[in-house]
Amino acid sequence: MPNKIIEKVRNLLTEEETINKATARNFNMYRILGIESKETYICRAIASLLDNNYHNQGDCFLKLFFEQVLNREYKKKVYQIITEYQIKNGRRIDIAIKTKENEIEKEFIPIEVKIYANDQKNQCYDYCKYNLDNFKEKKVFYLTIKGSNPSDYSLNKENDKDFFTPIFNKEEDDKKEIIGYEEIECISFEKHILSWLSECLKCDCAIRIDNIRIMILQLQENIRALTSTGDKINSKIQKLFNCENISDVQTIYKDYNNLKKTVIEKFFELIENHYEISETNKSDNIDKREANERYPYIRFKIGNEIENNINIWFSVEINEETGRLWAGINCSRDKSWFDAVKEGYYVKYIKNEIKKDISSDEWLTRDWWLLNKTVEGSPNFYDLVEFTKWWNNSNKENKKDNDKGNIETLLENIDIIKDQLKDLFSYNFPKKSENIELNKKIEKLYDSEFAEANVKIAEAFNDYKFKFQNEWRNFIIDIIEKETNLRCINNVKGRDGKLLSDNLYFNLYDGNDYHILFAIEFLYCGLVIADKNFKQMDNSSDKKGKLYTIIDNNNLFTENKEYDKEKDKYKTGWWLYFQNNNFLNSYVSDDDFIKKYNYMKKGECQEIKKIINEIKYFKDKLSKL
Repeated sequence: MPNKIIEKVRNLLTEEETINKATARNFNMYRILGIESKETYICRAIASLLDNNYHNQGDCFLKLFFEQVLNREYKKKVYQIITEYQIKNGRRIDIAIKTKENEIEKEFIPIEVKIYANDQKNQCYDYCKYNLDNFKEKKVFYLTIKGSNPSDYSLNKENDKDFFTPIFNKEEDDKKEIIGYEEIECISFEKHILSWLSECLKCDCAIRIDNIRIMILQLQENIRALTSTGDKINSKIQKLFNCENISDVQTIYKDYNNLKKTVIEKFFELIENHYEISETNKSDNIDKREANERYPYIRFKIGNEIENNINIWFSVEINEETGRLWAGINCSRDKSWFDAVKEGYYVKYIKNEIKKDISSDEWLTRDWWLLNKTVEGSPNFYDLVEFTKWWNNSNKENKKDNDKGNIETLLENIDIIKDQLKDLFSYNFPKKSENIELNKKIEKLYDSEFAEANVKIAEAFNDYKFKFQNEWRNFIIDIIEKETNLRCINNVKGRDGKLLSDNLYFNLYDGNDYHILFAIEFLYCGLVIADKNFKQMDNSSDKKGKLYTIIDNNNLFTENKEYDKEKDKYKTGWWLYFQNNNFLNSYVSDDDFIKKYNYMKKGECQEIKKIINEIKYFKDKLSKL
């Protein structure tokens, strides 16, 4: 990667390595034990400082916690510090600070901790209600890395939307933007916990007693790593990614992604060479999608046509949502994707053919996948940092002579899934090849240029790209909201109830129990239908069918050529109509990095103007329904 930024980064890394050797900064028990982001252990460490029973040094740390973290008056009471405090329904609060039973004035402080875990259903709602019912205080402290708010899913907004009192953004009062809730006190590791630990180190007992001081320092260093506040090298690298070097930044991005694509393409070639396929019928028995497209795959035909132009394949694919490898059986019509499960092919050709009982927890049946599972040990191929770490660990220089690299292990794990399927069915699965050239190809791949990619560069660039994407996303929202007087909503949910936060949705029309939204998603933009709680409406919904009729009867799209030319083609999923869009979404590709940067610099964007005209057109049409 001939790039002046790369050379500067390498100099920074050399300097950083010298400092680490001199100070042993990376020698941390949390990292050594592999618990640096484990919520249970982090909570226990915090609780041990709050609880005098552990260190016998009084309440100095607890008093500081009240002042620095909870921002409330510390009253001289006898407190209990309890981790995983159990309430009804088997729920467990991460940390509870509770007065003892003999205290006249009762106090209960529930603290829910989230590091990387997702919110659970009604979690903060249940904790807050428990506190209200038992201690007459409607309050929960929500501790995250950056101090973010809990999701509507955790707040039970779907069933009890008025339980929490919203706090509105005073600067955006006309839009009624909710920035928090009075009953939820959001606190962060980055600000509150690190500040508290710094004050703890000033306590007399921490100065006098080595064990206490070292324990605090170890916890502090671990949290700095979690919040990136201690990663000075990341900050230094990001400073190189500025407007003066924007072309070099794009070059880095292109280089990394091109190298990654090369590795993925070679890896799929290895899968192809891993199995025996005769050259004479190779074109009929193998189907591939290249790595430069989203979710590349390779599939092997495992039987004759089950119906006219319907074939069953053993497939290996990079899943679009998770970025990880899937392997299993799927179905195609004329080699094209279709919803085989919905059309009954699972029941007709798979369910009745299975030789033994299978666990629904182990195997997935969905869309064109008749039966599949995630390949164990697969990295997220779309996550630059995770892939780079996985690749570096694959490299022969980072493993012992007798160890298998990650590529060999992945090939073996694909074999395991294939053999499990072979035990279930009588289909003709591909046989493992005895090709002696395969190992040479693997070694050649290990020696490829990507082996020089540095994780620190990938991490710094990933952080920079994340900030850039947020800026671009806000840029789009501001322009569309200003020009259309519509508000971008962030509480749209997918089929599984999870928030679709990377996409943009503007509420165009409110029905009795549904909403019509203008959506800007990863590849498409257009109209979608959501239920009253802004959740994706099922494709088979009667409501959606009636809306099609209303829209067609009112000739909603006849004046719009983009949507009119093949309108039946666009009726799929929760989309009413859509068209291709691979630029306005917040995802930043290597080709449009500078283009998006220049648009933000100018404060205008031609592509957005086109979308604004679309939104105004639909807004006007829908208002007349």
